[in-house]
Order: sequence, then structure tokens, then C-alpha cells
Amino acid sequence: MRRLPLIIALICIPAALHADMLYFGTGDCPSYVALPPLADHALSWNAELQTARPARTPIRFMLINDRADTLSLTLTPRPASDPVYGKDMMEIAWSCPSGNGSDTAAASANHLNAGKAEIFRIDTNSGATGEPEVALICGGKQIWRLAGEPAAAFLGPDAPRLDALKIEAEGLRTQRMSIRYMPENTPFTSAPIVKTDIEAALDGASGCCGYWEQLDYTADSGRLLPGGRYSLAVIPEGSDLKIIYLDGAGINPGRWRAGMTKGYMRPTPVATVYRVTWYDANGEALPGDGEAQYLAPSQLTITFPRLDSSIRFVRGLKK
Repeated sequence: MRRLPLIIALICIPAALHADMLYFGTGDCPSYVALPPLADHALSWNAELQTARPARTPIRFMLINDRADTLSLTLTPRPASDPVYGKDMMEIAWSCPSGNGSDTAAASANHLNAGKAEIFRIDTNSGATGEPEVALICGGKQIWRLAGEPAAAFLGPDAPRLDALKIEAEGLRTQRMSIRYMPENTPFTSAPIVKTDIEAALDGASGCCGYWEQLDYTADSGRLLPGGRYSLAVIPEGSDLKIIYLDGAGINPGRWRAGMTKGYMRPTPVATVYRVTWYDANGEALPGDGEAQYLAPSQLTITFPRLDSSIRFVRGLKK
């Protein structure tokens, strides 16, 4: 199979780059992207791909280990034969040394439309389940997952290390692309806090500690998309406050579990204002500090100045 170039559009890189992130700039996509050693074979590859014309040709993603074994995923669009009552589908064929198979999933609204951008993500060993796995996410929805023995043979603790990522596709441009090496401490790799420990932490706590329900949000859709309609708890942790996810994830709902860390609030000289670290739907900290304002006993507003976005919460009931 001949290798087809993939053109990469310019990416705006934040001022403070994560040490565990690779960004691709303008130019052809490398035919072979070497991967340094990964903790627990864990990575997250993200790309926003745009078609110059309606997508009809397959896209192939390949993970290769240092033994030259390949885990291959081929996505083939299957447009509906009946444009009125039919449903566009996507066929997902996979193969690796320990097995092969195929699945189908509903195609997202953007996948078959010329000029529309579609976000693809491949996660390996994300920590959400504690077992070797690889998942393919398209348009914010998980459409394929491999776990059990086939995944363990390729991504288990004794498997050869991941060595490279390859992409074969035709007629695509990217809006952005990155490869992230999962750090040791993310919401998905830390054990969730159990309900009784949340209640114990809130016993006697005051101020903005307690349970909160999302009321509304304002967001620049080109810079930040809401990940859900969240229910949270804010508990004390030393001199800081920890934001705990309870419910409401709309993106990656299968990865978020009650008790996971959604962020941190750190005090400022102003008693009702806090600096905020906020983990997005993919478990990544948003760039720059957010700001939380606790201006009334029943309202908490978290603002992300660099993203021109904010979320308002009101007091909620114990979950």
C-alpha cells in the first residue's frame, strides 16, 4: 500500500508546554512518528481532521511496537443507501498478532461532510478500567474498544514497548494534532474518593465546600466545548480545596466515575476568590489558571479567562 501524505495545519502552542506532549506543526505528517518510552504503554493521540471532499476512502491508524508487531485500525465509511431512512455507518476492522475482527458504529454527523472537521482520538491504557485496553473515539463518542487477552498481548505490562504511530489516509488536512503521554497522576489514574470519605471531609466544613450543580455556562465554541452538565463536590484538602466529580459527564461518560478529581481551588488574598486548576473531559488540565468566585452562599462561578468561558454552579443536594 502506498503511503499518502497528510498535511498538518499550524497549531497554536500554549506558552507552557507539557513535558508529556508532542505537537505537530506545519508540514507533512511524518510517515513514522517515533515514541519515547511510555509509562504503562499509555498515550492519547488527538487529531482534528478535515476532508476536502466527502470522505469515501479508508483511514488507517497503526501502532507499532519495538518488535515490529502492529495493531492496525482501519475505518471505512459506509454511507446509507437510503438517504431518507438509512443511517451512515462506519466499519472498523482491527488486527494485531493476537487476533483480528471487525465492528460497525454509527458515523458522526461530520465524518461524511466535505469541509467539516472531525476529531479522532486513540487512547491506550487510559487507567479508566485498570486493564490493558485501546479505545477509538470519534466525535467525542467511543466507537470501538479492545480489551482482554488481545489487548494484553500488545499493551500489557510485559508487552514490548510502543515504538511508533503511523497514519495512512487520503485527502485529509488537520486543524490540530498532538500525542500526549499519560502522566502518572491524572483523574483517570488516581483512585476515586468514596462517598463516605467525601461526607467525612465535608463534616464541619464551611465556605464554598459542599455539593454543587451546574446552572449554566458561557463558552467560545471555537476554544472550549462543555464536557457535560456536572454535579460536583468541593472538599477541603490541606490549605486548598479539591473539586470532586460526581455525575453529568457528556463527553467520555464511561471514563468518568464518581469520586474522581475534577480540579483544585487554591486561595488568594481575596477570601472569596480562588485560583483554579480544571481537568477537561479528556482528563487534561486546561491551560492557565481559572478563577472561582464565591460571591453568594448559593452560587459559585468558575471562569477561564484565556478561553473566554465560564461555568456557574448552584448549591446541590448530597449525592
